[in-house]
Amino acid sequence: MSKRYVDMFNKFKESDIICACGFGFNSDDGHINGLFRELIEDYGKTICILHYVDGCNFHLKSVLNEYKEKLRLDSTSNLRIILVDRNRNEVESQRKWFEVLLSEK
Repeated sequence: MSKRYVDMFNKFKESDIICACGFGFNSDDGHINGLFRELIEDYGKTICILHYVDGCNFHLKSVLNEYKEKLRLDSTSNLRIILVDRNRNEVESQRKWFEVLLSEK
């Protein structure tokens, strides 16, 4: 693994919040997904994922399970999903996503 990924991983281990925005967790990114999986399973980190919602009906449980499968996790307990609209607001509260994230810290 490249030094860049090792450095990134070490910084994530030291972080209070790990937030992913615009990353799809697709199968061709398995090496990065593995880093996130290790942070969750071995270091107890919670990963916050900003998930864009285009106004359609959605089910949070389905979204959680989608990321659980993509990351090959046993549980969704260390995944936090913030559903975000096109204005970068959390769908439920209509506050900016970063305000929601910081209020949970």
